[in-house]
Amino acid sequence: MTHPLAPILCVDRPDDFSDLVLRYLEGDMSEEQGASMRASLQASASLRQLFVLMCYESRLIAEAARAKTDNDQLAGPRAGGVWWLRLGYAAAAALVIMALTLGAFLQRAQHSDEAWLVGMSDGRRGVAMLSDRSDDAKFDGEPLALGENLPAGLIHLTTGRAQVVFKSSAVVDLNGPCAFEMTGVNRGRLNAGQIEAYVRPEAHGFTVDVSDDARVIDLGTRFELTALPKLEPTVLVTEGRVRVESGTQTAIMHIGQVGRLSENGWVVSNVSPSGIASHSPNVRLVYFPPVRLSDGGLDSDTDLFVMAERRGVDAGRRWVAVTQTGQFTLGTGKPGQLPPDAIVDSYLLHADAVAESGATIDASVTFDRPVLGVILAEGLNTSDSELALPDEPHEAFDHRGPERDDHFTLSEDRKTVTIHFQTTTPDEIRVLIRSAVDRKAGASAP
Repeated sequence: MTHPLAPILCVDRPDDFSDLVLRYLEGDMSEEQGASMRASLQASASLRQLFVLMCYESRLIAEAARAKTDNDQLAGPRAGGVWWLRLGYAAAAALVIMALTLGAFLQRAQHSDEAWLVGMSDGRRGVAMLSDRSDDAKFDGEPLALGENLPAGLIHLTTGRAQVVFKSSAVVDLNGPCAFEMTGVNRGRLNAGQIEAYVRPEAHGFTVDVSDDARVIDLGTRFELTALPKLEPTVLVTEGRVRVESGTQTAIMHIGQVGRLSENGWVVSNVSPSGIASHSPNVRLVYFPPVRLSDGGLDSDTDLFVMAERRGVDAGRRWVAVTQTGQFTLGTGKPGQLPPDAIVDSYLLHADAVAESGATIDASVTFDRPVLGVILAEGLNTSDSELALPDEPHEAFDHRGPERDDHFTLSEDRKTVTIHFQTTTPDEIRVLIRSAVDRKAGASAP
């Protein structure tokens, strides 16, 4: 079957433009080259359409290569997207460029709805486009092709990650499993899962509903929205501002604030420095844990949940922990004691499968300060009273830590913890990093 954008292949390709697109796909674009590419895309609707098709072709090449070799490094470039945001300049540039390059589809004022009927054989009008997807992305229902126009309706991403660009230019990343409904050209609804939204000025007012009478409204921002089973919906503002509404209640949230939707409306609070520099896509940061973990509020067959616990705790020689770098299983390594002057911030890493047969979860978390120790097994129960938050839902139980087939790795620079949990019962480790709070000096540590 011919891809809906195939006629664009007939467009002449300027040599310099093709080279810039290849550099973009390979993540090897300088700031000057990025500016040149943006200028070309802003000036030509045909080149904007061509860019979308080249991204689609790149994906097909990568998939074909992967089918012939087990070596992912030989699989070729993949299309860029919001995932690059975690990789520095290429990230920010990629997102800006992506929004600009889709101008042929996104400019409401300059283009009629007919521009969004490309590839829509049944006459439904599109409100967004599938602009990226991870290699393991799977959708419930008919498979979605990169570059495909999307009508109003539900996207149910069962695994992997996907990105949609609304007609308004709002960009939304979906982290599977996720059920996200597109309800208009500048509006959606999160039924379950997690999304990350980046909203350009043209899409000011982009709205995501979380219930019939509660919503998050963009005021020029980047935000994360989470709705997990048995947990209250939460929104984290990572850039700019949003307005949250619930019934007649309205509140403005700023960067660094997190809100949860309680029975009485939105509760907004400031987020203390997380200490987490980056993490794998299947890591979920939990700001408001469930009342009891045993109730299944943090169950997943794919995700690792991370909860920030107490900060600035005097931990010198108080708990036995794994303090070496390397890979460890239960019973390996030589547990030691933390330095006598250790002041730590604590993080609980939690995994628990939904499936009765269990699940294998691989994930990593990189902290912005060195890890001083990792507490396992019975040490988790004995350290709860002083390291867990007062209202954290921890319960003493057997087999709480890693089991025989589980392992974790602490990197040589002592900043990255990688876990491999084969979980049938809850698997947890407690990671202690050098605190950002110097209690003796009464200030933040460097």
